[in-house]
Amino acid sequence: MARFFRRNARLIAAAGVVVVLVVLMNLTSQERHHLAYIEQKTAEIMAPVQRWSYGLAHGIRGWAIGLGELRLIRAENHRLKQTLSDYEQLRVQLQEYRAENERLKALLDFKTAAAYPTVAARVIARNPDSWFSLVVLDQGRAAGLDRDMPVITPSGLVGKITKVTDTTATVLLLLDPESGAGGLVQRTRDTGVVLGQAGVTGSLRIKFFFRDAKIEVGDDIISSGLGGVFPAGVPIGRVTKVEPAEFGLVQYAEVKPSADFQHLEDVLVITSLPKAGGGP
Repeated sequence: MARFFRRNARLIAAAGVVVVLVVLMNLTSQERHHLAYIEQKTAEIMAPVQRWSYGLAHGIRGWAIGLGELRLIRAENHRLKQTLSDYEQLRVQLQEYRAENERLKALLDFKTAAAYPTVAARVIARNPDSWFSLVVLDQGRAAGLDRDMPVITPSGLVGKITKVTDTTATVLLLLDPESGAGGLVQRTRDTGVVLGQAGVTGSLRIKFFFRDAKIEVGDDIISSGLGGVFPAGVPIGRVTKVEPAEFGLVQYAEVKPSADFQHLEDVLVITSLPKAGGGP
């Protein structure tokens, strides 16, 4: 805009002088009934200039108003985008709080109904290279935790503590090949040992002590309580595949875990096993 005024300074100045003359003529003409000849001719000549100057002034005024409105629109658009972003963050937080509330409620209900004392803990660390082997909890010795304590969720058995500090505990998951738990077919009461599988993530395998164990796809496997580490009756998983007896001596079955090892977040640590004959 400044460049336009610099380039047309003379033209604008001349137009301004003409406009002043026209204004003066209009003022003096109000006191006379007839315009002088030169005033008439000047008015005729200047009519296009007056229209142009009026249009120019009107256009500049409209441009200035439009520029101001554009700035207001941009500011309002920025504000609305920020508000929308804030609402989206609140929506995500609300969903997270709701999911957390549901998990904690289920955990609290289970803790209240359990026949043994437990401590609630949250998973705070997990190694991608050992995702189905180890997790670290945010509770430790200061909360009463110790080695070999069972770890469960409302859905089922998770594993046991293998290392503890004052503020953390490391859990060996049931899915790890080095782990193991006594298992029981709930329908037939056949017993075996539940093991993790090397190279297979998210799956368990039960090895039966007797080759004539009665096992079928869909059977529920629970903890037997044998071994003294895990309490009896905790859900372990469901049979998805039955394998033939190996050399006619041992029978195996594939088991889908009851606990959601893929999304472990909140767990319960059993701090004291029930007395003989007890159970959940």
